[in-house]
Amino acid sequence: MADLPKCDCRVQTDEQGIYLCRHPQVHARANLVDRAVCATCRLSASPCPNPRPVEPVEAVDLRKPPPMYVRAWNLTKALAAFVADGLRTVGNEDYAERLGICDNCPERRDNYCLKCGCYLAWKAMGRAFQCPLKKWPEPRTDEGPRPPETPADGAGSEQRSPERAVR
Repeated sequence: MADLPKCDCRVQTDEQGIYLCRHPQVHARANLVDRAVCATCRLSASPCPNPRPVEPVEAVDLRKPPPMYVRAWNLTKALAAFVADGLRTVGNEDYAERLGICDNCPERRDNYCLKCGCYLAWKAMGRAFQCPLKKWPEPRTDEGPRPPETPADGAGSEQRSPERAVR
């Protein structure tokens, strides 16, 4: 805070570079502002109209998911890989392991990934889907739909010879 102008309304939070602003003319989410806002604030020269002491504020996650166009592009690429993989899904163990990794990830907010913007409950199901941070291991099993197998010897196929088709 040494390089910022003196301000009676600014209170340091637990997070580096994020401050609580008590000035009523500053409109910010949860009254939290970053260092850049404080550095350019024109209200810092005036005395704070709300001088009462404020309890220390716990850190609030101000990160945002990617913009909608980036999320749409990520979804398009992921769905193309999923279709190319034959719409296969991972087994229950792999699904639980993937979500367990996401549970401990700092890039998770609710059930969304802040890195790619995907809905994690769906993304963890697809065998072709990957974690943008490369945290998921390769799937051990797949229980998803597979293309029908054709026997190598041709048994069971209903092919007709050309002379039978003429009758």
